[in-house]
Parts: sequence; C-alpha cells; structure tokens
Amino acid sequence: MTSDAQLIANRLNAQRSTGPNTPQGKEKSSKNARKRRLPGDLPLTLIEDEAAFTAHHEALQAAFSPYDAFEAELVRQIALHQWRLGRLQRIEAALFDAETHRIDHARAVHPDPSKLRIGRAPPPDIWPERIEGLARREAALDRALARAIALLERRQAARRHDEKIS
Repeated sequence: MTSDAQLIANRLNAQRSTGPNTPQGKEKSSKNARKRRLPGDLPLTLIEDEAAFTAHHEALQAAFSPYDAFEAELVRQIALHQWRLGRLQRIEAALFDAETHRIDHARAVHPDPSKLRIGRAPPPDIWPERIEGLARREAALDRALARAIALLERRQAARRHDEKIS
C-alpha cells in the first residue's frame, strides 16, 4: 500500500515529469516509437520507386487473377511481403558492404595483419545484432508470405470447385 507521503511525492514528481518542452525535444521524442522499427515494416520508403511497386503489384494481380475484394487484398499483402523481403535483402547487402569497406579501410591504414583485430571483433553497430534482427524479420515475412499465398490458393481452389459443381 502506498503511504500518504509517497502519494504526495509521486504527484509532485508527476507534475515535473511532463515530457519535453522544447521543439527539439518534442521532435526527438516523437520518434521514440520508431527506434526499433525496421524499414521493412513500411510499405514504401521515400527512396523507393512507387511505379516499380505498382508494376510488381499489377504483375501479381495478373498472375493470381483475384475474384473479389478479399482475394485482391491477399494479392496486395503478397506484393507487400515480397517487396519488404527484397528491401531486407538490400539492407543486409548494404550492411555487409559497410563491413567489407570497414575491413578494407582498416587493412589500408594498418598493413600489418598481426595488429588488426578485424574478424575477431566485429563492430557492435552492425554485427551481429542487426544481421540477426534482419534474419528474424525475414523469417517472419517468409511465413506471412507463405500464409497469404496458401490462403489465396485455397480460396481460389474452393471457388473453382464450387463453380464445377454448379
């Protein structure tokens, strides 16, 4: 049970803890929820080509020929999952390229390999947490993609079966 003194102290602290007051602080705190979010969670990033995604989506619509809005939504999910998987693969390649560049730079600066620690102590900002996080996200997207495709195929097969019967 909270004592009266603790309750008063809590209320006083709460009045002082009102969050950021400056525009810079408010801007920074507005991004707190996005710190752990990967770019793969967004449908399109600012640097991606919307026309390329639209063409990708339209090609899948032509391949799957959705019958109704539900099937069209499944095709849209499939397009998004595939698009996000491609983005994760590009992010992973960029991280590997950055690591390779770091190692090449270290070798150029320190030509004596006995004094280098590359390979034994990868940089914490890239390795291994980011790669492991990307791998987990990729596995989740693979499963979501497989589920969407399976659901769409089951629904279309059931519809074809119903059309044969009637």
